[in-house]
Amino acid sequence: SYAEGSADADRGLERLIEWAKTRERPTIVAFFGDHLPPLGPVYVETGFLKDNVAPRKEPTPEAALEHHATPLIIWSNRSGPVENLGTVSPAFLPYHILTAAGITHPYYTGFLGEMRERYRVVDRNLLLTPAGAATADWSRQKEIDPAIRDFR
Repeated sequence: SYAEGSADADRGLERLIEWAKTRERPTIVAFFGDHLPPLGPVYVETGFLKDNVAPRKEPTPEAALEHHATPLIIWSNRSGPVENLGTVSPAFLPYHILTAAGITHPYYTGFLGEMRERYRVVDRNLLLTPAGAATADWSRQKEIDPAIRDFR
């Protein structure tokens, strides 16, 4: 069942981190869920969603976060867990992992770091700033932030 699979994944992550703690070599563990679990009709039955899967384009930024946010853990055997990650777009995963490893790179930590300071969510239908200001349908606007244009 889904619950058994989640419990197995939790135990597996714990074993992996316990093993990585014993390594002398610097080690980063990243655990990321890229979508909500397929639970069939339960989403509709509970009123969480209108259909069995979340729509690609949500009616509000709040709905987009609620229906598309998934777990992310980044842990280092040198510094422990990365705290206060907040909502992270998948495009920013390299930035967070390399930063946790203490590695700098012009694109992966430089440019993506600058983008992360401006936006915490970059989705084809939504931009969300760290302060929570949302721009829905940003790609259809006449004026697009030059940084987003470079990002694309």
